[in-house]
Parts: sequence; C-alpha cells; structure tokens
Amino acid sequence: MKRLLIALILLTTLLASSDIPSLAQQTGSEQGGSQAVAPGSVLPQLYERGGTRLDSGDYEGAALDFSLFLLFNPTYSQGFFARALSQIALNNRAAAITDLTNALAFAPQTSPRYLANLFGLRGQVYQQDGSFDLALDDYTSAVDLDPTGENYANRGFLFAGARRFEEALADFDSAAGLLPDVPLLALARANLFAQLQNSSAEAVEILRYVNLIQTNVITVGELNTRGEASIVEVTNGDVLLFTFEGAQGQLVSIRAEPLTGNTIDPLLVLLDENGIPLAANDDASGSDLSAAIRQFELPADGVYTVMLTHALGGDNGIVSITMILREN
Repeated sequence: MKRLLIALILLTTLLASSDIPSLAQQTGSEQGGSQAVAPGSVLPQLYERGGTRLDSGDYEGAALDFSLFLLFNPTYSQGFFARALSQIALNNRAAAITDLTNALAFAPQTSPRYLANLFGLRGQVYQQDGSFDLALDDYTSAVDLDPTGENYANRGFLFAGARRFEEALADFDSAAGLLPDVPLLALARANLFAQLQNSSAEAVEILRYVNLIQTNVITVGELNTRGEASIVEVTNGDVLLFTFEGAQGQLVSIRAEPLTGNTIDPLLVLLDENGIPLAANDDASGSDLSAAIRQFELPADGVYTVMLTHALGGDNGIVSITMILREN
C-alpha cells in the first residue's frame, strides 16, 4: 500500500467531510456543530459566494470572499473554517493552521462534532507539515470529542507513519469496528500486520479487503507451476481464481506484475482447500506495484487457490501472473 496514495485518500476524505453549510443551515449541533449565524450578521452573501467558489475550484476567489466576510464578522468560527479549506487547497498550510486555530477559538463549546472536525483538519495540516506531536494532540482531541471511525483512522495513519505500529493497530481496530465495510481500513491493518511480521493475520485482512471490493468472481482454471506466464485483464471489482495441485512441504512462489504501467495494482491471496488464507501480498517492494508470495511452504497435499485482484493503487489493466512450484 503506497503511503502517497493513503495520504491522498485521507485528505480527500477530510475535505469531503468538511462541507461548508449555508448560513441558513447553521443551527448548532444539527449540522455537525456548525456555528449559528450571529444576530446582525453582515454581508452573508459573501460567505455564500465563497462557498460556491470553493466548490467550483476557484480557491483564490473563495479565500478573498471569506476574508471580506470575516472583516465584518470577525468572531464567526465557520468563516475561518471555510477560509482554511481554501488555504489548504492553495497549499498555504501556515495560513490554514492560523484560520483553524481562530475557528477553534470562536467555536461553540456545545458542538463537539464541529470541534472535532476542526481538530481533525488541523491535525491533518500539522501532519503534512511534519509536526508529529501537534498532529497527535489534535487527532487525540478529535477522538475524545467525537470517537468516530474516521477520527480513529486518522490518528492510526499518523502512528503508522511514525512506525508506532502497535498504537496504529489499536486505532485501526477501533476504526474497523465502527467502519467494518471500508476496504482501505482492511488494507491498512494488513500493512501493519506485515510490518509486525504476522503473515497469517496479514493474509486474513487482505482476504477481508478482497471480499469487500469484489463484484465479479472469474474462475480462470489451472495455473502453470513451471513459471509460464498467464496474461489476464483485471478491471474494477474483478477477482480471478486460479488453482493448482500441491504437496505438503513444496515451496510455491507466485508473482503478479502489471503490464500497463500504474493503471493496475495487483494483489495476491493464496487459499487452502477450505478457503483459509495462507499467504497474501499487495506490494512486493517499494519500487513498483507488483505483488509476490515468495517461497511459501505448503502445509498439506491438496488443491490450492490463488486469488488475483487489485489493491487501491490502480484497478484496471493487464497483469502477468507466474508461479513456480518446487520441492523443498
């Protein structure tokens, strides 16, 4: 699982969950804790126009409108929050942190979800800035105020990036309990188990990911055991099933390599006759998107299944899959 991909997914998730409510909608906790319009609010049309510009991708225009609005409404928390989103889109992280700090200062303390959103977003900016301790403080505040799966996941990714894998796993466990149907969390947990050298748990989590994303299961047939490549197409939601006969103690090595650049990110799972995952892999190395199961010792005689699908780095392309089966 590529760290850049994770960061992009997290940022997209955060921004998508930080919609700017209209002034008429801001009624306290009913809108995620947004601040209510102060009596006598001046030039609300500037705020509304800023939101429209933000939605359309005119981030400089949005920042200008929110700045003008704040000149006349200097204690309006949601105005600072909205301008912070514009600053994030413009990559002005220092300005975004200042705006989010002001948004927190003027936020209603009776709106925990809104406060948690502010802490979570500021934590994301601190994380991108490399300020681990500040990001951790904000993510923890977000979890304490609003213990959602998203808030646990954000802190978990921070811990994972700092190689604090046990703490990351605890947060991902909490996140997965609250968001059991999110494929990203299954892959994140699998990646942690790989770092902790728990290959059996890694395989279980990758199989859980496959079950979450599969929409089309295709039985291909027997896989050549002498290294002859099978060239197949994989599209979004496809799970291709190959079989082979193996004997106890034999060593199996399987590799799935993309042939169409970065449009497909192969993923492999090896199952026993009972459908139990034995081994799995997303990224064989940090240099490309290939997946590989290396020298896995078969536990018993029988017919084994190899599942080929895609991870989150690309879901459509041509894949070469090869396998070598040899005596130990």
